[in-house]
Amino acid sequence: DTKRAYFGYLTARDIRVFLEDMQGRLNWAIESVERNLKEETGESRQSDLYALQTARGMLAKYVHQSRAVEKISLDGLKVLTGAGLKSDLTVADARIEPVVFPQIELAEFQSRALLERPEMQQLEAGLRARRALVAAKKADRMPDVYAGVIGQFNYASQRERLDNPYLNDPFNGGGLTPVVGVKWDSVFGVTNARVNQAQAELEALNHKKAFAVAGIPFEVGEAYANARANHDSQRDLAEGAAAARRWMVASLADFSAGLESADKVADAIKNYALAQTEYLRTVNDYNMNVAQLARLTGELR
Repeated sequence: DTKRAYFGYLTARDIRVFLEDMQGRLNWAIESVERNLKEETGESRQSDLYALQTARGMLAKYVHQSRAVEKISLDGLKVLTGAGLKSDLTVADARIEPVVFPQIELAEFQSRALLERPEMQQLEAGLRARRALVAAKKADRMPDVYAGVIGQFNYASQRERLDNPYLNDPFNGGGLTPVVGVKWDSVFGVTNARVNQAQAELEALNHKKAFAVAGIPFEVGEAYANARANHDSQRDLAEGAAAARRWMVASLADFSAGLESADKVADAIKNYALAQTEYLRTVNDYNMNVAQLARLTGELR
């Protein structure tokens, strides 16, 4: 949750800063068109103004949304870190960047998960406890056999010692007696039922383990595939966003020279905004995929 709030805040902040920059560029283009229309230079048409104003309205919506998400993410981060909502919390990273893709094969991730996941360790501990309980319930079927020695020694210094074998002197004398016994409290029907219950609980836990052994590798494989897909996607989107930026800059330059129409400029700005925001969101998704992969393999607990 902390990573989600952290990366979400970075993403929202970067999107907000980017869109505000786009707003500034779009406002400049609108002011240029309004000036041309006022001066009647013939370089701009009324439809150009409407096209740019439409783009500005759509862009303003996303700016407001990004500001809201930025605030919500920062407040969530304050709560998760215990800083408090009224604290002045700052983050270390200046912008969101894609984390390094783990240089580990999928099979290694899956084997790690089976060994290091807290759930698997808890399951193994539970199995050991259940096996011990079954053994204890089976032992209840058998009697308790015990052996011991009872001894008594007495001595009174002011009494004469009797050496007569037919008389017992409780104040001078002693002896040892071996004792062997059997104690059997078993009620056979009840004991067997308890053994069967313990065995059934053990089998249920064994089935859970079998399901986990099959399910955990699938879960890890799914997270690995998502991380790989978003890793490749953010790389390609970075190239697309860079191309869209060049397109926007060229369109603005041509528009300033009177060589490009306003609707083409609006299209360039909208496509750049879409490509860049999608890139930032994909980086956020990718970073969360890597964090999820670490959690599923037991690295994060």
